[in-house]
Amino acid sequence: MNTRVLLTPTLFFVLLLLFAGCSQNQLNMTQYPLSVNEKQAIPEICQPFYKNQLPTIAVMDFTNNSTFGKAKVEHTSTSKRVGVLGGIIINSDGIGLGGTAKAEQSSVNVKREVDAKLSETLTPLLETKISRLSGITLVARNDIEKINKELQLQDSGLLDESTTVQAGKLLGAKYIVTGSIDNVEINQRNHESVAIAVNSVTSRTEHVGAQVAGLLGRVLTSFTDGILLKTTVSIKILDVQTGEILHAQTIQKDINIGKFSNPTYDVYIGGIKAAIINSLESFNYEFSNNFSVTGYITKIKTNGNDAIVQVNLGSKHKIKPQDRFNVYMFEESIDPLTNQKTCDNILLPIKLEASSMVNSFTSWLHATQQKAPLKLLYYVEKDISKESLFDLPLF
Repeated sequence: MNTRVLLTPTLFFVLLLLFAGCSQNQLNMTQYPLSVNEKQAIPEICQPFYKNQLPTIAVMDFTNNSTFGKAKVEHTSTSKRVGVLGGIIINSDGIGLGGTAKAEQSSVNVKREVDAKLSETLTPLLETKISRLSGITLVARNDIEKINKELQLQDSGLLDESTTVQAGKLLGAKYIVTGSIDNVEINQRNHESVAIAVNSVTSRTEHVGAQVAGLLGRVLTSFTDGILLKTTVSIKILDVQTGEILHAQTIQKDINIGKFSNPTYDVYIGGIKAAIINSLESFNYEFSNNFSVTGYITKIKTNGNDAIVQVNLGSKHKIKPQDRFNVYMFEESIDPLTNQKTCDNILLPIKLEASSMVNSFTSWLHATQQKAPLKLLYYVEKDISKESLFDLPLF
């Protein structure tokens, strides 16, 4: 039995692109017989950039500044019971014939202490996200908890930035990620009665448009009415050595948790946690850009037209095929007034892309765009502009 496979133009084009992409990542070293040995001179003030050690990051507990923390809650549940057997009514008063059934009502009052633990919702998610970044080492949660006890930090989180820096030094971290849950706002939206009244009027008119509008209004309120929660979360990255805030951002998130006639404390807490989780989507790539992996060019090979380069980054730095890199050169800059020296990094019109040859500590990259000469020791940085830290699924 012969089977024929028909390729539509669209399917053929897709397969062609896939084949082309795979071919581009395959590297034949014999096609690049020429070597480039020219080096970039690195000014002394710029040399710290080349200390390519994986930065250690600790995600500390967030401070809960909202009113939802530890609380004592009380809940009363009421139940009724009526027993009927063959026309005989059975209840707590005895047994009788006919008449009206009597219900037995009992109430149970439960008091308990609860802890919202909002910080414990946010911290593990950030740790999971940051652990996926290239070029970082994440401090273990057990070590952080030991430091929390040693510094006798409150359950709500760190007290101030100085304490945060102190904790970071004890953990051997270069960066600290922390922040606060600043506010939780609760509002009740109930337009159902108005929508019913409007629909009642419009349904009696002969105008079809008015009837549809009234019906739509009633339908829409069923989706928009309910308990609205608004959370405000602040996050920041601290340099442990200097105490400098490298990145700070405040985000807000609204969420409708639905209609409840008598919502419990647990319902509110569940909604608040959901809002905090969803708010992480609002963080932009600038957050993760603080942890982008960097290295430098160690080898250059060319065939006269195209070029490939080796960098001192590999799978241990979470480099994978098709990762893209920007290229920089450094210059020393001297202020003419103060004579103070600074290091300027200059973005070059060169783009690199990782091939399939990714080893543990080195990788070979294609020069996909080269409008400037390549040199050894040029500084490379992984381009993460299109892969936000929080664009990935939360779970």
